Amino acid sequence: MLSKSGYLIISILTISILSSFFYDGSEPSTAPVIEPYNPEKPVGMYLIPGGNFIEFRKYKSNKVNLSHELDSFYMSQEVNVAEYNAYLEIIKNDSGMIAYKQALPDYEAFRPEHIHINKSVKISAEEYFTSPEFAMYPMVCINWYQARAFCEWKTSMENMIRRSMQTELLDSKTAYRLPTQVEWEYAAHIELLSEKGNHYGKPMITETLNGSPNNYGLIHLLDNAGEWTSSPFTPLNWC
Repeated sequence: MLSKSGYLIISILTISILSSFFYDGSEPSTAPVIEPYNPEKPVGMYLIPGGNFIEFRKYKSNKVNLSHELDSFYMSQEVNVAEYNAYLEIIKNDSGMIAYKQALPDYEAFRPEHIHINKSVKISAEEYFTSPEFAMYPMVCINWYQARAFCEWKTSMENMIRRSMQTELLDSKTAYRLPTQVEWEYAAHIELLSEKGNHYGKPMITETLNGSPNNYGLIHLLDNAGEWTSSPFTPLNWC
């Protein structure tokens, strides 16, 4: 998805789960009661209880209401520069320079005027992606294929650990992935209805954890940088 400030970023990882959680949006100011979930909680992931979600769309002169019932799933905070740089270092060592270069961000897409810092001088793309000062800022200028590859790599790395511990491996249903558009909008809808969280988009990008969490612990779902989803573009997505 195109960022609210012109960037392309990874930002959100998702894990699907099947459970009995339910949320219908009737009590936006109070977190819903959540039943215990038996499998181990994925590190750095936040539970989004499943429920009903209605999309309101207008395409040309037609109004469309699309109803969805979603299973519960986990979402991460925005993927930061430090996390992505660690990924780059590992694939450079394990997969070689070709794979490394294919995973690099697009420096030409970088927009320094959108970075929130206490400086009068605009920073360079190289400074943003390599300086420790911006390690906790969101990873930007990444295309959809790079974002998906990061999710696949994260799944393979965790499965490597799970094999060494002789525990159940992540499969196609539990692997790290980009959220669907409906999942993202559902999670954003929950944040918009709650009294917590950052409800309005800002033109500036700041640290991923610099903000108020919503009822489920997520920060910057509705502001800061934007996120990719796994869903293809259709006219109804953007009208």
